[in-house]
Amino acid sequence: MDLSSEAAELEDASVKTDSAFCIPKLSSFLDGLDTLKSNLKEAFSAISHSDVPFDIPPELPGIFKTMTSAFAEVDLVSIDKEIDKINALDLCDALRERIEQIKDAVLMMDYDEAQIYMQELIRGIE
Repeated sequence: MDLSSEAAELEDASVKTDSAFCIPKLSSFLDGLDTLKSNLKEAFSAISHSDVPFDIPPELPGIFKTMTSAFAEVDLVSIDKEIDKINALDLCDALRERIEQIKDAVLMMDYDEAQIYMQELIRGIE
């Protein structure tokens, strides 16, 4: 809730172009996001069903290849299109959990981490 409030304050200040407010607050806010990300990653890994076998849809490697190219170019439109294609797939729960990790990394614009998750998924690495 604190991060949500901070985000709203930063958003309001940025609309008003209040850089005197935004500049000192932004670093702390980003640190808070990193902490939240780490905590969520740890919490969700504790409830992972990664030991459940699943089939990878044949479309997924192509989607991941296109996303990897889009990451390199920071092509947000292409990234969004590929995420939409992933969302349209019928995924089992175990695969959906792994895909959510990728989507969370993309949402945080941590493309390196998203690529690692994609490679692990395709290679079957736990």
